[in-house]
Amino acid sequence: MSPKRRILIADDDPDILAMLSLRLLKAGYDVVKAAEGSLVLALVRETKPDLVILDYFLPNVKGDEICLQIKADSALRAIPVILLSASTAALPPETVHAIPTDDRLTKPFDISILLEKIRLLLPAESAG
Repeated sequence: MSPKRRILIADDDPDILAMLSLRLLKAGYDVVKAAEGSLVLALVRETKPDLVILDYFLPNVKGDEICLQIKADSALRAIPVILLSASTAALPPETVHAIPTDDRLTKPFDISILLEKIRLLLPAESAG
């Protein structure tokens, strides 16, 4: 049996962290949580998640800066990143398109859509 896929959730809203954590655990994923931007990069390096769900508006360091750091690091760049944002309308279009995410989702979001995006980015591992 292969180990559980690990997903790091970075969001400063405790309700979103709790809801996402619960739903991802029920879906069979291992979950790591961060509520501050300054913790995310260290947790990515330490826990080696298979995917990162990253809120844009985090305290200390914004999601776009974290995503750029992940994608600039040769040891981390293959990790898919889904960016969550309460409102991409508040961001200039050139900013949104310059963030090297693998996918995006605007809050409020449908959890089934997020789970489908995760399934697409983390295809089932082939049985060995």
